[in-house]
Amino acid sequence: MGSGGITEVSNTILLEVDSVLNISGVDYVSGTPTSGSFDDTGLGTYDAEIAWTDNGNSANSIARISVDSGSTWYYQFTGSSASPYTFTSLSNDSSAEARWGQTYTAGSITHAFRAYGSGLSPSSVVVYSTTYGAYSAIIPADSVRYLVLHTITFSSFGYKITDDAMSYGYALSTSSPSTFGDPDYTTSFAS
Repeated sequence: MGSGGITEVSNTILLEVDSVLNISGVDYVSGTPTSGSFDDTGLGTYDAEIAWTDNGNSANSIARISVDSGSTWYYQFTGSSASPYTFTSLSNDSSAEARWGQTYTAGSITHAFRAYGSGLSPSSVVVYSTTYGAYSAIIPADSVRYLVLHTITFSSFGYKITDDAMSYGYALSTSSPSTFGDPDYTTSFAS
């Protein structure tokens, strides 16, 4: 403070920053910004800085500043979730301003799975059951990362687990019971 690009107005300066979540290519804010303020009397020209703790590990944030008690706000993307962010001018990013009012709610996503037992054909080829056990996991939609633990009990020597659409899956050759962390399926089961 003391020198910078914002001119003193001898008023309380308001600062807010909100984390951004990208959903299907669109940025949304949480709607619960971190706020701060200070009086700029006697500072001449200055830069204004706001610091915060980002508990959501967002990839971006939007910060805004007002020098007239909230009548006019100037919005800027911070570029990352790293704190602090410094306003060096009262420039406004219209894209950041448009996103400020677009909030998201958590909700949930249901992931459905199918588990198939396996065995060996007379010619020692691994074959899978035509029937399956179905189950699901409910994940908060705003989770950045999660781990699904599968616990499977079969009398066969192994099994495979697929998503409900059978687009992706994972096979294990192990005796039951078995617990493993969801490996973020990458192996496709075409048959």
